[in-house]
Amino acid sequence: MLNPQYSSPLQAQPLGVCENRVAWLPKVVIDLSYWHGGRKLKDVERFEWPGEIVEGTALEHAHQSCIHFGIDPTSTLEMWAFRTDWIIANTRSDIDQHWSSIDPQPRAINKVLVSHRPVWSSKQGTLPELQQWRMLDAVFLKFTTVKSTLLCDVDLSDHITAQLVEPSPIAGLQKLAVVDGRIADLKVIRRGSSAAGGQLVLVTGSVRIAIGPHSTPANEFDVVQTVNSALDVQLLPTTEFLELDGSDTILRPMAWQIENS
Repeated sequence: MLNPQYSSPLQAQPLGVCENRVAWLPKVVIDLSYWHGGRKLKDVERFEWPGEIVEGTALEHAHQSCIHFGIDPTSTLEMWAFRTDWIIANTRSDIDQHWSSIDPQPRAINKVLVSHRPVWSSKQGTLPELQQWRMLDAVFLKFTTVKSTLLCDVDLSDHITAQLVEPSPIAGLQKLAVVDGRIADLKVIRRGSSAAGGQLVLVTGSVRIAIGPHSTPANEFDVVQTVNSALDVQLLPTTEFLELDGSDTILRPMAWQIENS
């Protein structure tokens, strides 16, 4: 079972890792895209590398593309650069000692979104460092149904985990940052039986987010609306004693609450 929550990159044995020779190694991804009127039009290119150098390479490509197509700060068409930091489960080969990523496995997380934020736009240039952003905690509440052979007094949080998925490219994402996407304060609370015969549970946890100083002042409703549209959480059973109830067809939307730091 792989479970890197609360672990830092380069730790060979993060919490819950049972396999030998597993390390959580960093990967930086820079996505370039065209936007107009606050909405995404088209992906341009993706740059990936284990280290920081990829950001400079990607932004140089963005500058050159804007020059080539005549995009400047006065243009209605805007190019944005978003940076996503991941930690990826890797294993070392016994033959050549090289590291390679682990394929997805049942009941195991193989990558974790650590952070996501806009870093540059053709109108605004390089965006301020995160220290200048308004920090907030985003708490999610997600109902789901499970099937389990566990006794009613067993803590289900030892048998199911949650991970933040990559944010959706919706309007408002340009002013939102995920500062730390590793789930904190994960709780799994039983809520009785479901109509399909399983157990209804409420899963809660929090991630650290921020609102950029480059954005227009937003009230709490605007922030909540953006977070609810852009962020989602995936649930994953981690032991054979519990599974998600696929027979339950009731749609239960997830909700986010915003808390000031």
